[in-house]
Amino acid sequence: MSAKYKTMQPIEANLLRATIDLETASRIFRQDRLGLFVVRPSPDPIAYPKDRLAQIDDIIDTVGWKLHKQGVHVGVDEEPAALANEIVEWAEIRA
Repeated sequence: MSAKYKTMQPIEANLLRATIDLETASRIFRQDRLGLFVVRPSPDPIAYPKDRLAQIDDIIDTVGWKLHKQGVHVGVDEEPAALANEIVEWAEIRA
């Protein structure tokens, strides 16, 4: 999922929606092997000043910590290509 939004509400809503989707998938498919991968915004003083990035990181960290405690792998990166590589590595290890 993407965390590249100007305001916090869509980021938080998408993370919470993703959490519900993971819980649903876990129950339907009886899987305990779950992962959530988030593209966070790159530092940009105009679009994402430091205080906004800190708020975004706080939301991601809070949801990520809770998911991690439930056994969900959480990956976060600014670069989609790096995140894609992490997804592939995670899928290969978990396969």
